[in-house]
Amino acid sequence: MKAYLHIAYRETTGIVYERAGVPLKFDKKIYHQRSKVKTVFSVIKRKYESFVLSKSFEIQKKELLIRLIAYNIGRKLILSLVIIGIHQSRKNITL
Repeated sequence: MKAYLHIAYRETTGIVYERAGVPLKFDKKIYHQRSKVKTVFSVIKRKYESFVLSKSFEIQKKELLIRLIAYNIGRKLILSLVIIGIHQSRKNITL
């Protein structure tokens, strides 16, 4: 699969990590993407509970999908309200 770890190594260890004789390079951009994904999972777990109520695997997948859709709709609504609020405040300033 050619997958590589994107977890920062401790600088205090002094160990150079290698894979197949090639030193691994740490990419901060990829690591930041990982941190954003972990943050979204954390928000979803806090907002919609961290457990599923369904027993069968298929229904569990559907339940999680519904939670993800609800999270995305909520984010879009909040963003829309913020944009409308900014637009309205600019109209009031120019009048």
